[in-house]
Amino acid sequence: MLLAAILAAIQAIAQFSPNAPKVERGCVVPYQKNFVEINPKMWTLRAAQVWCESNFNPRAQSPYACGIAQFTSGAWKDWGVKGKTPFDPYAALVSQNKYMGYLEIKCGNNLNAATGSYNCGLGNVIRAQNLAKSLSLVGEDAWLRVLSRITGSHSTETINYIAGNKKRLKIIQDLLNQKRAAAH
Repeated sequence: MLLAAILAAIQAIAQFSPNAPKVERGCVVPYQKNFVEINPKMWTLRAAQVWCESNFNPRAQSPYACGIAQFTSGAWKDWGVKGKTPFDPYAALVSQNKYMGYLEIKCGNNLNAATGSYNCGLGNVIRAQNLAKSLSLVGEDAWLRVLSRITGSHSTETINYIAGNKKRLKIIQDLLNQKRAAAH
């Protein structure tokens, strides 16, 4: 019964990601082996973000970004694997991990701020953090309360993006826990 629930959840991921490759045997998300190889400690966070960005679709395109990790041309120039394109899934996952590691350091390991920075830009998050501090707002995510003053209506997208990442991370973690329970 538990195995059936796991398979149903994996199929649910696939239905949201029609252009993603199938989930490999023993995995809960597409590209899991790559995520684990690139960053064994943070792979679930990185996978949740890619799911949020592109539904694991390596050919994803928006008006502003492309590839599985949805790099803008400027971010790819700065963070992308030289000689590769954002449409190369492995190169994009390596680049996403490197960029997120940088953002996490710049944001004092505040994962919400780093994730928000990936969406709306590090400068905007830093400006919102400084504004929150100048207004004596407390809490590591106080910046979210003033982000709209910095980014306008884009703040809603960033707040929803952070929430979407958390939701997908929980799904991935639940799938892993179900898989572990089924193995025992």
